[in-house]
Amino acid sequence: IVGCVTSGVTLAVAPQVNQSKVPIVSPGGSSPNLTTAGDYVFRTWPSDVFEADAMARHVVSRGVSKLAILRINNEYGAAMEAAIRQKLKEVAPDGVSIVSAEVFEQGAREMRAQVLRIRGVAPDAI
Repeated sequence: IVGCVTSGVTLAVAPQVNQSKVPIVSPGGSSPNLTTAGDYVFRTWPSDVFEADAMARHVVSRGVSKLAILRINNEYGAAMEAAIRQKLKEVAPDGVSIVSAEVFEQGAREMRAQVLRIRGVAPDAI
């Protein structure tokens, strides 16, 4: 099977493809959870862990001490938040605090509430 494109859908069908022993290749799935989703689950896109590492190193290089996260409320957003939190602990164990983590729904056109909450904690970066 070529596709599912996203991590969430690929993870949802992983038990079925593994049970049936039918390989699936996700062209866009990036969740670290895909790494352990089974012997028949593959991806062509790198894990979020690599992107999170680059983001964490950039945040540290810019001297950010207070970071806010604004992410989509799906598997990609959750995995990316977890990965960036982990990488920040590795590259700056005492240097960067996550002062806010806000989510928005896919297709959202209004994020005023989230932005105002972030603004209220005065982060150095989002």
